[in-house]
Amino acid sequence: MGRSTDYRLRKLNGVIEHWVYFSCQLLQWEAFNQIRHRWVHLRRMPHNECFIFFSDKESLVVGTELLVFRKEVTSKVIYRYNILTNSWTSDTSMNAPRCLFGSASLGKKVVLAGGCDSQDNILSSAEMYNSETHKWETLPSMNKPRKMCSGVFMDRRFYVIGGVSVSRWILATSCAVKWCHTATEVYIIDFSSYT
Repeated sequence: MGRSTDYRLRKLNGVIEHWVYFSCQLLQWEAFNQIRHRWVHLRRMPHNECFIFFSDKESLVVGTELLVFRKEVTSKVIYRYNILTNSWTSDTSMNAPRCLFGSASLGKKVVLAGGCDSQDNILSSAEMYNSETHKWETLPSMNKPRKMCSGVFMDRRFYVIGGVSVSRWILATSCAVKWCHTATEVYIIDFSSYT
């Protein structure tokens, strides 16, 4: 059986696998399977000068994929590694390419919110990526642009916490944006009223 068949059978049987990914050298990644206590040496990333000369690299895991985001001189580039095929592909299909965003994944989907575009404008927009369909969906925008923020899923809702606003002020960690997949509204929750 191949990796893809093994994965699908484990998924059908309710087995959830948590992988941890590390990059200790340029273009090289390692993965650790916590269930099998096994290290996997990933295929080397394709060479791209933006990964050598520029900063603002982010990475996240969703479903069976590792996504690595990087800023080029005038645009953004995304490389997608699939653990089942042991292969890297490049992806430019994001609706609003960004870096320095807040993100969190839940199963086969990940939400990215805020960040900066290729001209360093701070964004309020958000997108959701589905790792099985490889499609990006635009979500309702936050009511405050922010970068360098954190994202988390809690009770199947996505929250963006903190970050830096357009005016370069740090947004309080007691303030969060909540997005619920079943609703189309995005609003600010002020956690300071709960103290």
